[in-house]
Amino acid sequence: MAPAPAMDFNARVNRSILDGTSSVKSLLRMTKLSKHKDQLDRIYGAVGQIYLAAGDTTKALENFELAIEKSTTAGTAKAAILVQAGDLYFGRRQYVEAQPCYTEAATLLSTEHEQYSRVQKRAEILDELIVEFTTVQLQDSLQRLSHMSEQEQLAIVEKIIADLKAAEEKAAEDDLIAKRETEHGGLQGIDTRNMLGGGFGGSAEWYFYNEQLIKGGKKDFIKLWGNRPLEDNWRRQSKSATVALPTSGPETEDEKDLALDSLATDSTASTLAAAVPKETDPHQPAYYLQQIPRTPEDIALSDTLIATALYNLIYIYEDKVEDHLLAKQTYDEFLRRFPNDGRLLDLYYYYYLQALRNQDTNRQTLFRSLLLAKFPDSDQAKIVSQPDYFDRLRHMAAAQDSLYDHTYTAYHRSDFKTVKADKIKAETDYPLSPLMPRFLFLNAVAVARTDGQKPFIEALRDLVTRYPESEMSAMAKDFLAMMGQGMKSKKGAMDSDLDQLRGQSNKKEEEVVSDKTLSRDRRMPSVVLLILPSEDEAVLNQLLYEVALFNFSQFMIKDFDLQKLPVWGTTCALRVSGLESLDEAEWYEGLMTKNEALLQFLNAHQIKTLPITEDNLSLVPTKYSVEEYQSFISKKK
Repeated sequence: MAPAPAMDFNARVNRSILDGTSSVKSLLRMTKLSKHKDQLDRIYGAVGQIYLAAGDTTKALENFELAIEKSTTAGTAKAAILVQAGDLYFGRRQYVEAQPCYTEAATLLSTEHEQYSRVQKRAEILDELIVEFTTVQLQDSLQRLSHMSEQEQLAIVEKIIADLKAAEEKAAEDDLIAKRETEHGGLQGIDTRNMLGGGFGGSAEWYFYNEQLIKGGKKDFIKLWGNRPLEDNWRRQSKSATVALPTSGPETEDEKDLALDSLATDSTASTLAAAVPKETDPHQPAYYLQQIPRTPEDIALSDTLIATALYNLIYIYEDKVEDHLLAKQTYDEFLRRFPNDGRLLDLYYYYYLQALRNQDTNRQTLFRSLLLAKFPDSDQAKIVSQPDYFDRLRHMAAAQDSLYDHTYTAYHRSDFKTVKADKIKAETDYPLSPLMPRFLFLNAVAVARTDGQKPFIEALRDLVTRYPESEMSAMAKDFLAMMGQGMKSKKGAMDSDLDQLRGQSNKKEEEVVSDKTLSRDRRMPSVVLLILPSEDEAVLNQLLYEVALFNFSQFMIKDFDLQKLPVWGTTCALRVSGLESLDEAEWYEGLMTKNEALLQFLNAHQIKTLPITEDNLSLVPTKYSVEEYQSFISKKK
């Protein structure tokens, strides 16, 4: 008979939603009542729900935006409206408008919420998209300004500054009103639960332990300042944004204004900034005028930013947003503006693969022709010229006796002629195989063993140039660096067979002695030390090379860590770790002594080997000498 105010309000709002559009006027009248000033988001949200149910998405979005603007608390209710608005914008392909909705909603929903994963994924995709979109808008705007007279430029900049000041004045007024309300009403309008992260279904934890809040803070920072490196004086100079362009048709006047206005808020605007100090006050005309490209070099750099952003945006639209129409429009724009860009090779091949997957023979023919005509010498052209390439590549990956196995076996037999021939065959038949870096490395070693050091260096450089991120390239760089320090490669055959040598290894029984410091426990993780007779950095570097090459030639799967010890007691040493026991360390030592090339090097430089557990190594040579350890470990029970 006399319901509580909250119950009365909820009942009226829910009844209005059920009544449909006929109740919109009564809901809007509620917005005029001061007692509902903290519930405007609920009211406008309800109006939006009514219009959405009626199929009027434009009116629904208008009211959802009002609900978001009038919201006084950050909770699941606001998140629900943000998600609805984001979904509507996304469905209408208005991704720029959808991005802030998903981004904010992702910071409000708990990780356990059923919508969280979907919202977070879309937020991340659109965050990436908006960066690319903004880059093109901004650089196009700057280039348009560069063609205007100084008076026209100044007029536009002064308008931007006036709009900025007006926005700041309004924000200051809103802050003052909020402060007064807080003084009179305590913290009623602030949801302090969010500072601990426990207000919306998540666990209560301090701000800096709350992943959602941290993500929200980072996104707010990037929105205001852009992507800034962690460095001193990070605000003193404008930096460049990485952002992208609209994909179809000429820009509307609103879009032009949006792009120009972005100069007022995006302090990352210009990558065209010189090394000299820049004006950093956005209330001064010089702040904007300094960002306008003036020289042909500046324009070329701006074009490079636009091209990169367009290129990235094609893949975002195609693979992440799955808006194939906008992807095609963006591709057409890229092709129109940058017909000679080398990245067209990747785009042609990408669309060729897509057509192949969709069994679209017309597009297959189109992009195959483009690849062969414009990039005839590329690996991609070699692939599309072989109709059965993908079938053979799949067969190669599945076959037990693959080409790489054949090459590796030939390498162990010192059949370097076959290694070189297989490398050529791999380049011809499987140019994009993930095993290509390994083919190239085996070929490089074969070249070293047959042709000498100079061709070896050239082969290694070819590997590093073609596959800079490969693990084989990392090894090749080490070899190149050591050869730069005077190390010489050696010709000759490879020795030893892994399976045969492993079968010859003998385990030794564990021995226990009464000594309480050194241990005879052979089950402990162990290392093999290669000890030089004196400190010699050059020999140590060459030793590292020889052992690394030995490891690669002997172990196809297992890997060992190599560490130089420039100072070890009164000498220096190389440490080989990753051995599970002392038995395995002694077995590894035995393999080394059976490798003729490595053994010759060790003997020539009087290098001694020492298998030892890691625990005992902590005592040698600081507490016990090498001789004392060897005497201890060799004693029989």
